[in-house]
Amino acid sequence: MAAANRTMSGFAKRVRVSESANLSEKVKYRSFCLIVIDCLRADELLPYGANEAFFGGLTFRNCFAASGWTLPSMASILTGHFPAEHGLHNHYCQIKVPTKAEIFRDAGFYTAAVVNNNNLDPAFGFANGFSSYTYLKNEQHDDVFELAPQHLKEAAERRSFVLIHTNVVHDYGMDRPYYRDPEGKEPIPPVAHKPWITWPDQYHRVLRARYRRGIRYCMERIRSEVLPHLDLSSTL
Repeated sequence: MAAANRTMSGFAKRVRVSESANLSEKVKYRSFCLIVIDCLRADELLPYGANEAFFGGLTFRNCFAASGWTLPSMASILTGHFPAEHGLHNHYCQIKVPTKAEIFRDAGFYTAAVVNNNNLDPAFGFANGFSSYTYLKNEQHDDVFELAPQHLKEAAERRSFVLIHTNVVHDYGMDRPYYRDPEGKEPIPPVAHKPWITWPDQYHRVLRARYRRGIRYCMERIRSEVLPHLDLSSTL
């Protein structure tokens, strides 16, 4: 999320200069696809092939998330603003600045999103500017990879901005087959998402192993079900 945050923030600044102009004449690429893997650590990328070779592009190594949790951090990714500027600090606020989806839409782009986190509820303003916004709850991991190709096919014939957000790496505490020890030897942690709890060493090892299995599963799904629908010669 940190890498995407800084990248989109930089792009947002370039676009914001010409918001009233014809965006299609200002950008090199025909379409834009933003894939956000919630809770993915930068130091866990390389073992699973998510480096420069994964998308045939660049790796940004000096990137920082605007916040430590999904709600304000995703708002920063989609607006190019820090939380103090975009206004979405908690569940009682909304995004109060234009989103990149709104800028793309106003420039004539098709805009679509499929998101997979309870914090990305349209009520907070995340759907602003999207022609199609599919909001999935945390537990609906597989639905993201089943619906994303549909959005990408719809976007393939036109200028487009597509957001794909998956929570599968974030939710390693859930009891799902892709997190479990294939040999069935690991204890199941009682609660995973409580970082303030002091866990016994055995649980730290178990949680890290489950987290990495989630990354592996996520990367496999992206490779097999998302990337084949992207024309990387014309899509950023």
